[in-house]
Amino acid sequence: MTKRTLLFLLTGVAFIIQTDTIAQGPWAQGKGKGYTQFVYNTIPTYSGIFIGGGTRTTAREISETVFLLYGEEGISDRITIGGNIPFMMVETGAPSSASREPLYAEGQLNNLGNVSAFGKYSFSHKSLKMAVIAQVTFPTSARQTDTGLSTGVNAYSFQPRFSIGGSNSKWY
Repeated sequence: MTKRTLLFLLTGVAFIIQTDTIAQGPWAQGKGKGYTQFVYNTIPTYSGIFIGGGTRTTAREISETVFLLYGEEGISDRITIGGNIPFMMVETGAPSSASREPLYAEGQLNNLGNVSAFGKYSFSHKSLKMAVIAQVTFPTSARQTDTGLSTGVNAYSFQPRFSIGGSNSKWY
């Protein structure tokens, strides 16, 4: 596995985990109401990744753990603000069963992932709920050159979204 592939894999997993909790759908919290959630996610030690319908063996065993604090608060009946703060622990261990020499040193990195904040404007038409969401992600992650480990992407990002759902017939 090349350095670039390992970095891409680790940052991709970090990005997917973070964007999974964005804005909890089209529903507004309502003025003065809020919601918080603590998320724990772990991927136990693995040495294979799925690429193109097959499995590729990594040069080292890898494990990942994420603790994420998510929250949102209604500042009006239609406007909700919020964000998340991920703390990530990524580690490479012993060489896997691959016959090649690992490119990176064994190591561990514990640091913030990419912190994000969002604003959501909710509107509805009878039972149909809709919202426009704007999220900004900040480059608060860390990277180790010698181990190739990273807890996120070293870049700002802006993600506009449109969310639609319903509540009477339980479709989302």
